[in-house]
Amino acid sequence: MAATGLSFRWLDILEKEFDKAFVDLEILIDEFDSEEPDVVYTARQKMATLSSCFAQLTHKAQTIFQNSAKVEVKLGYGQVGTAWRMIEDGEHMPSRIDADVAALLCGLALSC
Repeated sequence: MAATGLSFRWLDILEKEFDKAFVDLEILIDEFDSEEPDVVYTARQKMATLSSCFAQLTHKAQTIFQNSAKVEVKLGYGQVGTAWRMIEDGEHMPSRIDADVAALLCGLALSC
């Protein structure tokens, strides 16, 4: 579970850094508002698009981290990495990891 916990922490830090950079950029753009209003308008539209894309990306990452946590609980923390490596290498799954867990891992890979 530690890896998933770190993933959520990493995501929180990344969101805070994005927010800070976004605000700093907004302040910088405000300085040019009176000189170049058309450029500032276009820049703000691009920033809105960038923000929306970042929000979608972080939502997708959060979903993947949540699904990964569920797999970790079902398999036990130490077996998740082994199962992923075996799927990537095309090896057969050991008998202790049943087919529905392998299908769940494949479903996670497809949702990326």
